[in-house]
Amino acid sequence: MQGYYKEAGLNVTFVSPESDAYEKTPRKKVESGEATFGICPSETVISCHSVASGCTGSGLVAVAALLQTQTSAIVTLKSSGITSPKMLDGKNYASYQGRF
Repeated sequence: MQGYYKEAGLNVTFVSPESDAYEKTPRKKVESGEATFGICPSETVISCHSVASGCTGSGLVAVAALLQTQTSAIVTLKSSGITSPKMLDGKNYASYQGRF
């Protein structure tokens, strides 16, 4: 992968979340200036626009991208009747230690 960026004249360093045992998320690394940009699951976009996360007003910009694989998903019970993202308005979101 590095060869592609080098051929394009770019000096890119990849930092895995494993490098600090997941102590800081990619979003936190961008906020602190440790990284220029981060690749994150869609939940990060929700977090960055949630007052509960403490991230609003941070100056971060979320950019959607088409990826080769699905990185995450938002699911509901079929019995909920929710069939579109718009129907999530006013609902509670559960996550793995997320502050959404």
